[in-house]
Amino acid sequence: MIDGGSTSVAVVYSDGSREINVGTVAVDPTLNFKSLLTLLSQRIGISPHQFSVYLAAVGTDRKIPVTAKLNLATVRRDGAAHYFFVKRSKRNKKANGNGKDAAKKNHHHPRPENVMLLRRAAASAVRDPPLVPPILNPAQYERRLMTLQIERQSYLMNMKVGVNGGAAEREFSNTSTAAVTAACDGCSKAKITGINGGFHLCVHDAVTVGFRSPAGPITRPAKTAGEAGP
Repeated sequence: MIDGGSTSVAVVYSDGSREINVGTVAVDPTLNFKSLLTLLSQRIGISPHQFSVYLAAVGTDRKIPVTAKLNLATVRRDGAAHYFFVKRSKRNKKANGNGKDAAKKNHHHPRPENVMLLRRAAASAVRDPPLVPPILNPAQYERRLMTLQIERQSYLMNMKVGVNGGAAEREFSNTSTAAVTAACDGCSKAKITGINGGFHLCVHDAVTVGFRSPAGPITRPAKTAGEAGP
């Protein structure tokens, strides 16, 4: 309908699930793109940035986006063959920074302080390398192994003496000598290496009991009359 240079164009609004005919708007020579958005916003009840406007042809599915570059004079000349199709825009889920998406994002990314702690731990590991045992040559390794075997054997023998010590004391008498098991480092080393260690003080040496000298106790020689005293 054209009245004084203006044309009434129908408006169809779609919210995504249904389409509603909300009436008409008057398109005159003074109408521009911003004014059209204002009229449609008042007619529908939502702000202009929440919908998009298309110029649709009656009887077809052809739709042309309405922008500031569109010549509205063409719409006035052929208004009966077209209508404005207003479609509500979908909500931008990325704009909701306080929703579940933001919570998931913060959950998967560690805080900066945790990253710094990991970096400090890695740097400390580089500065303080782990303790490494000294490398021994074959001769040093053999001597070390021999020493450990001697210490182990001495420990086991001493433990055996400690366990059987009470029974040995009860069986001891003045007429017999009790055999006491003791450890000798020299004998143990000779047994392991197969090399005789020579004479040494050994706990396995025989003990002489009740020895007396036929000459009696050993004392200083008796002084003669001609010897001067000190």
